[in-house]
Amino acid sequence: MPHILIRKHDDINLCKNINEVNFNFIVKNSLEDKISVTVDNKEFLLTKQIKNDNNLIKIDQATRVTPIYFAKQALNSYASICKAELLFSNTSNNDNKLEPKKEYLKDISKITKMK
Repeated sequence: MPHILIRKHDDINLCKNINEVNFNFIVKNSLEDKISVTVDNKEFLLTKQIKNDNNLIKIDQATRVTPIYFAKQALNSYASICKAELLFSNTSNNDNKLEPKKEYLKDISKITKMK
């Protein structure tokens, strides 16, 4: 699942719209914070946890959204809005994936002629 690891930082300003991502509200407790996000009329939560004196921001499993592109967009927007030092991210969108070779795939017309 996509997530980012950033240095500890102050809370973000709410009701901000950045890159078509709205940050609605934050619910805090002693273990983690839940951040409500809306992207393209899809509402879901991000989870902010403290990990080794840094902040881990990830998608809340219960409100996971599809396609995952929306979650990556929200995480990237969060990283840019809080202006904290980014330590790790697996939220890049690789549109340049290599197409696998299809040398062993047969055309359906060849299969029907074999009968």
